[in-house]
Amino acid sequence: MSKDLLTLWCEPLGPVLAPRRVHGEERQIDVVVDARRRGARAEARRRELGVLGQMGRGLAAFEAFRNPCTPPEVRAALVKVVELHDELRRRARRRGASVAEVPLPHLWALTSTLSEGLARGFRALPHEGFPAGCFGLPDELGLTLVDLSELPPTPATLWLRLLGRGEVQRRALDELAALPDEHPLQGDTWRRVLRWRTEAQSEANPTEADRELLMNSERLVQQWERRLRREGKAEGKAEGKAEGLAEGKAEGLRQAVVALCDVLGIALAPARRARLEAMGAAELEALCEALRRERRWPARGGR
Repeated sequence: MSKDLLTLWCEPLGPVLAPRRVHGEERQIDVVVDARRRGARAEARRRELGVLGQMGRGLAAFEAFRNPCTPPEVRAALVKVVELHDELRRRARRRGASVAEVPLPHLWALTSTLSEGLARGFRALPHEGFPAGCFGLPDELGLTLVDLSELPPTPATLWLRLLGRGEVQRRALDELAALPDEHPLQGDTWRRVLRWRTEAQSEANPTEADRELLMNSERLVQQWERRLRREGKAEGKAEGKAEGLAEGKAEGLRQAVVALCDVLGIALAPARRARLEAMGAAELEALCEALRRERRWPARGGR
């Protein structure tokens, strides 16, 4: 989920490669973004992303660790920075450009927690200009360790904390649900999280991370369902003014079903769409409830 969300959020900052393969022994970086792009859209997205947008400057790379980062993983991340930089220098040389102008990529290692001993062992110190929880290695190494559990719970860190675990992620998901409907990142982020939740529910042997996501996102699901119902009723009233209240309500519910299927990853084949068009308001309301409860297209709802 972390790679998917980072790609979604960072795309306006510049070209995104996820994952980015680097030379060596089958090594990949989760997300690399060439965030040297300038322009109103890029700057607007940086402001929306808060601290994550601040990280997304220059040539930025992100590695997300679901479990606490270990010393071997930090060393592997350092190797990836070196190999990515070497690759970019080789490309510049082939183009006849100056290799001196190739910037050192900066890799942000996002870890659920970070031990004091690990930070001390790599001489990582609080990263100047960034909030608590960000520990930078010496500048020429191009690596910062980000302890997601230590980030202050502010709007500026929300998008990073969504990638955390346990109570950190649960609180961030509650904050996401509380954002106004018009927030530019809310809707797409909701849909991505809920799709990942649906996939986790379908796993025969869910991992600890899957179970954690299911538990943490329950309130988000309830909020989404309330939103769909509000939108369905509003659409129904609007349609009702012109075409009659009953048909207007049915059309609103019909759109709510389509939106809910989109979130849950349920395909709407032509036969199902035809069935939807034939349903009245009562049937559509029952179908909404069945989708909410079962998270799949009910057998009695048509093919």
